[in-house]
Amino acid sequence: MAAAISCGLAIADINLSPSTANVAAAGGTGSVQVINTVSTATWQAESTNTSWLTITSGATGTGNGTIQYQVVGNPSAASRTAGIIVTPSSGSAKTFTVTQLGGQLSFSPSSANVQGTGGSGTITISSSDPSLQWTATSNQTWLTIASGSTGTGPGSVQWNAAANTTTSSRTGVITITPLDGTGGTFTVTQQAGTATGSISLSPSSINVDAAGSSGSVQVIATVQTLSWTAASNQSWLTITSGASGTGNGTIQHTASANPSAAARTATLTATPSGASAVSLTVTQSARTHRRSRPTT
Repeated sequence: MAAAISCGLAIADINLSPSTANVAAAGGTGSVQVINTVSTATWQAESTNTSWLTITSGATGTGNGTIQYQVVGNPSAASRTAGIIVTPSSGSAKTFTVTQLGGQLSFSPSSANVQGTGGSGTITISSSDPSLQWTATSNQTWLTIASGSTGTGPGSVQWNAAANTTTSSRTGVITITPLDGTGGTFTVTQQAGTATGSISLSPSSINVDAAGSSGSVQVIATVQTLSWTAASNQSWLTITSGASGTGNGTIQHTASANPSAAARTATLTATPSGASAVSLTVTQSARTHRRSRPTT
């Protein structure tokens, strides 16, 4: 009996050199060598993510060969991974892994001081990754972004601070955040403003009995952010509440008994911040002395 004769094709065994690569966030190009144990065996290469890793040449070959690839810029602050799969006509496929770093940004300056009347400025953003996407947001309504609320790569953010209508300083923050990353903060400190306006008092004058009494005066402000203080120029006329306030308010006062046979006056003054003071006169009548009866 004749011996059985078997024959077959040689199975190719391919290797890739290198098997991995790290690419900067800005992107770049590279190559990988295909080493084939069978010079006549064919192979083909395919990217697992053609949106940012593409094969520019060497997508197919016979025997040994070279694959050229290109990586575009990373729009995110997170790293990402893709691969090129090389499949021989016979045998097992091999994968070349590409890891791209996430983009990073920095900005300058990190803070600004603004007058109470308002102001504006520019934040300059730097990044070695021209594809890195970022956003800028403010945490205060008075601190607005005029331009540059979104951007890609290097850029700038223009901001405006409105006039401060309060008599206290205030702080706002603009946060600049890369896509899928952690934001950095730019702080704006604004000085106190001057609340323009005026106040008036009602009534405009007060008469008090010699025995003394308590009463109130209404403060009427044209601007409700206008702060004021109240004071008396005499010790017998005391302010029991409302010695200070903002906007409309009430001053409570007490007049002690008049020990004198003469009338007396005091002045109650309300002084607004950055505006003219207003006053009213409190007049207290004299103490009445009774005549004693003659003895008989």
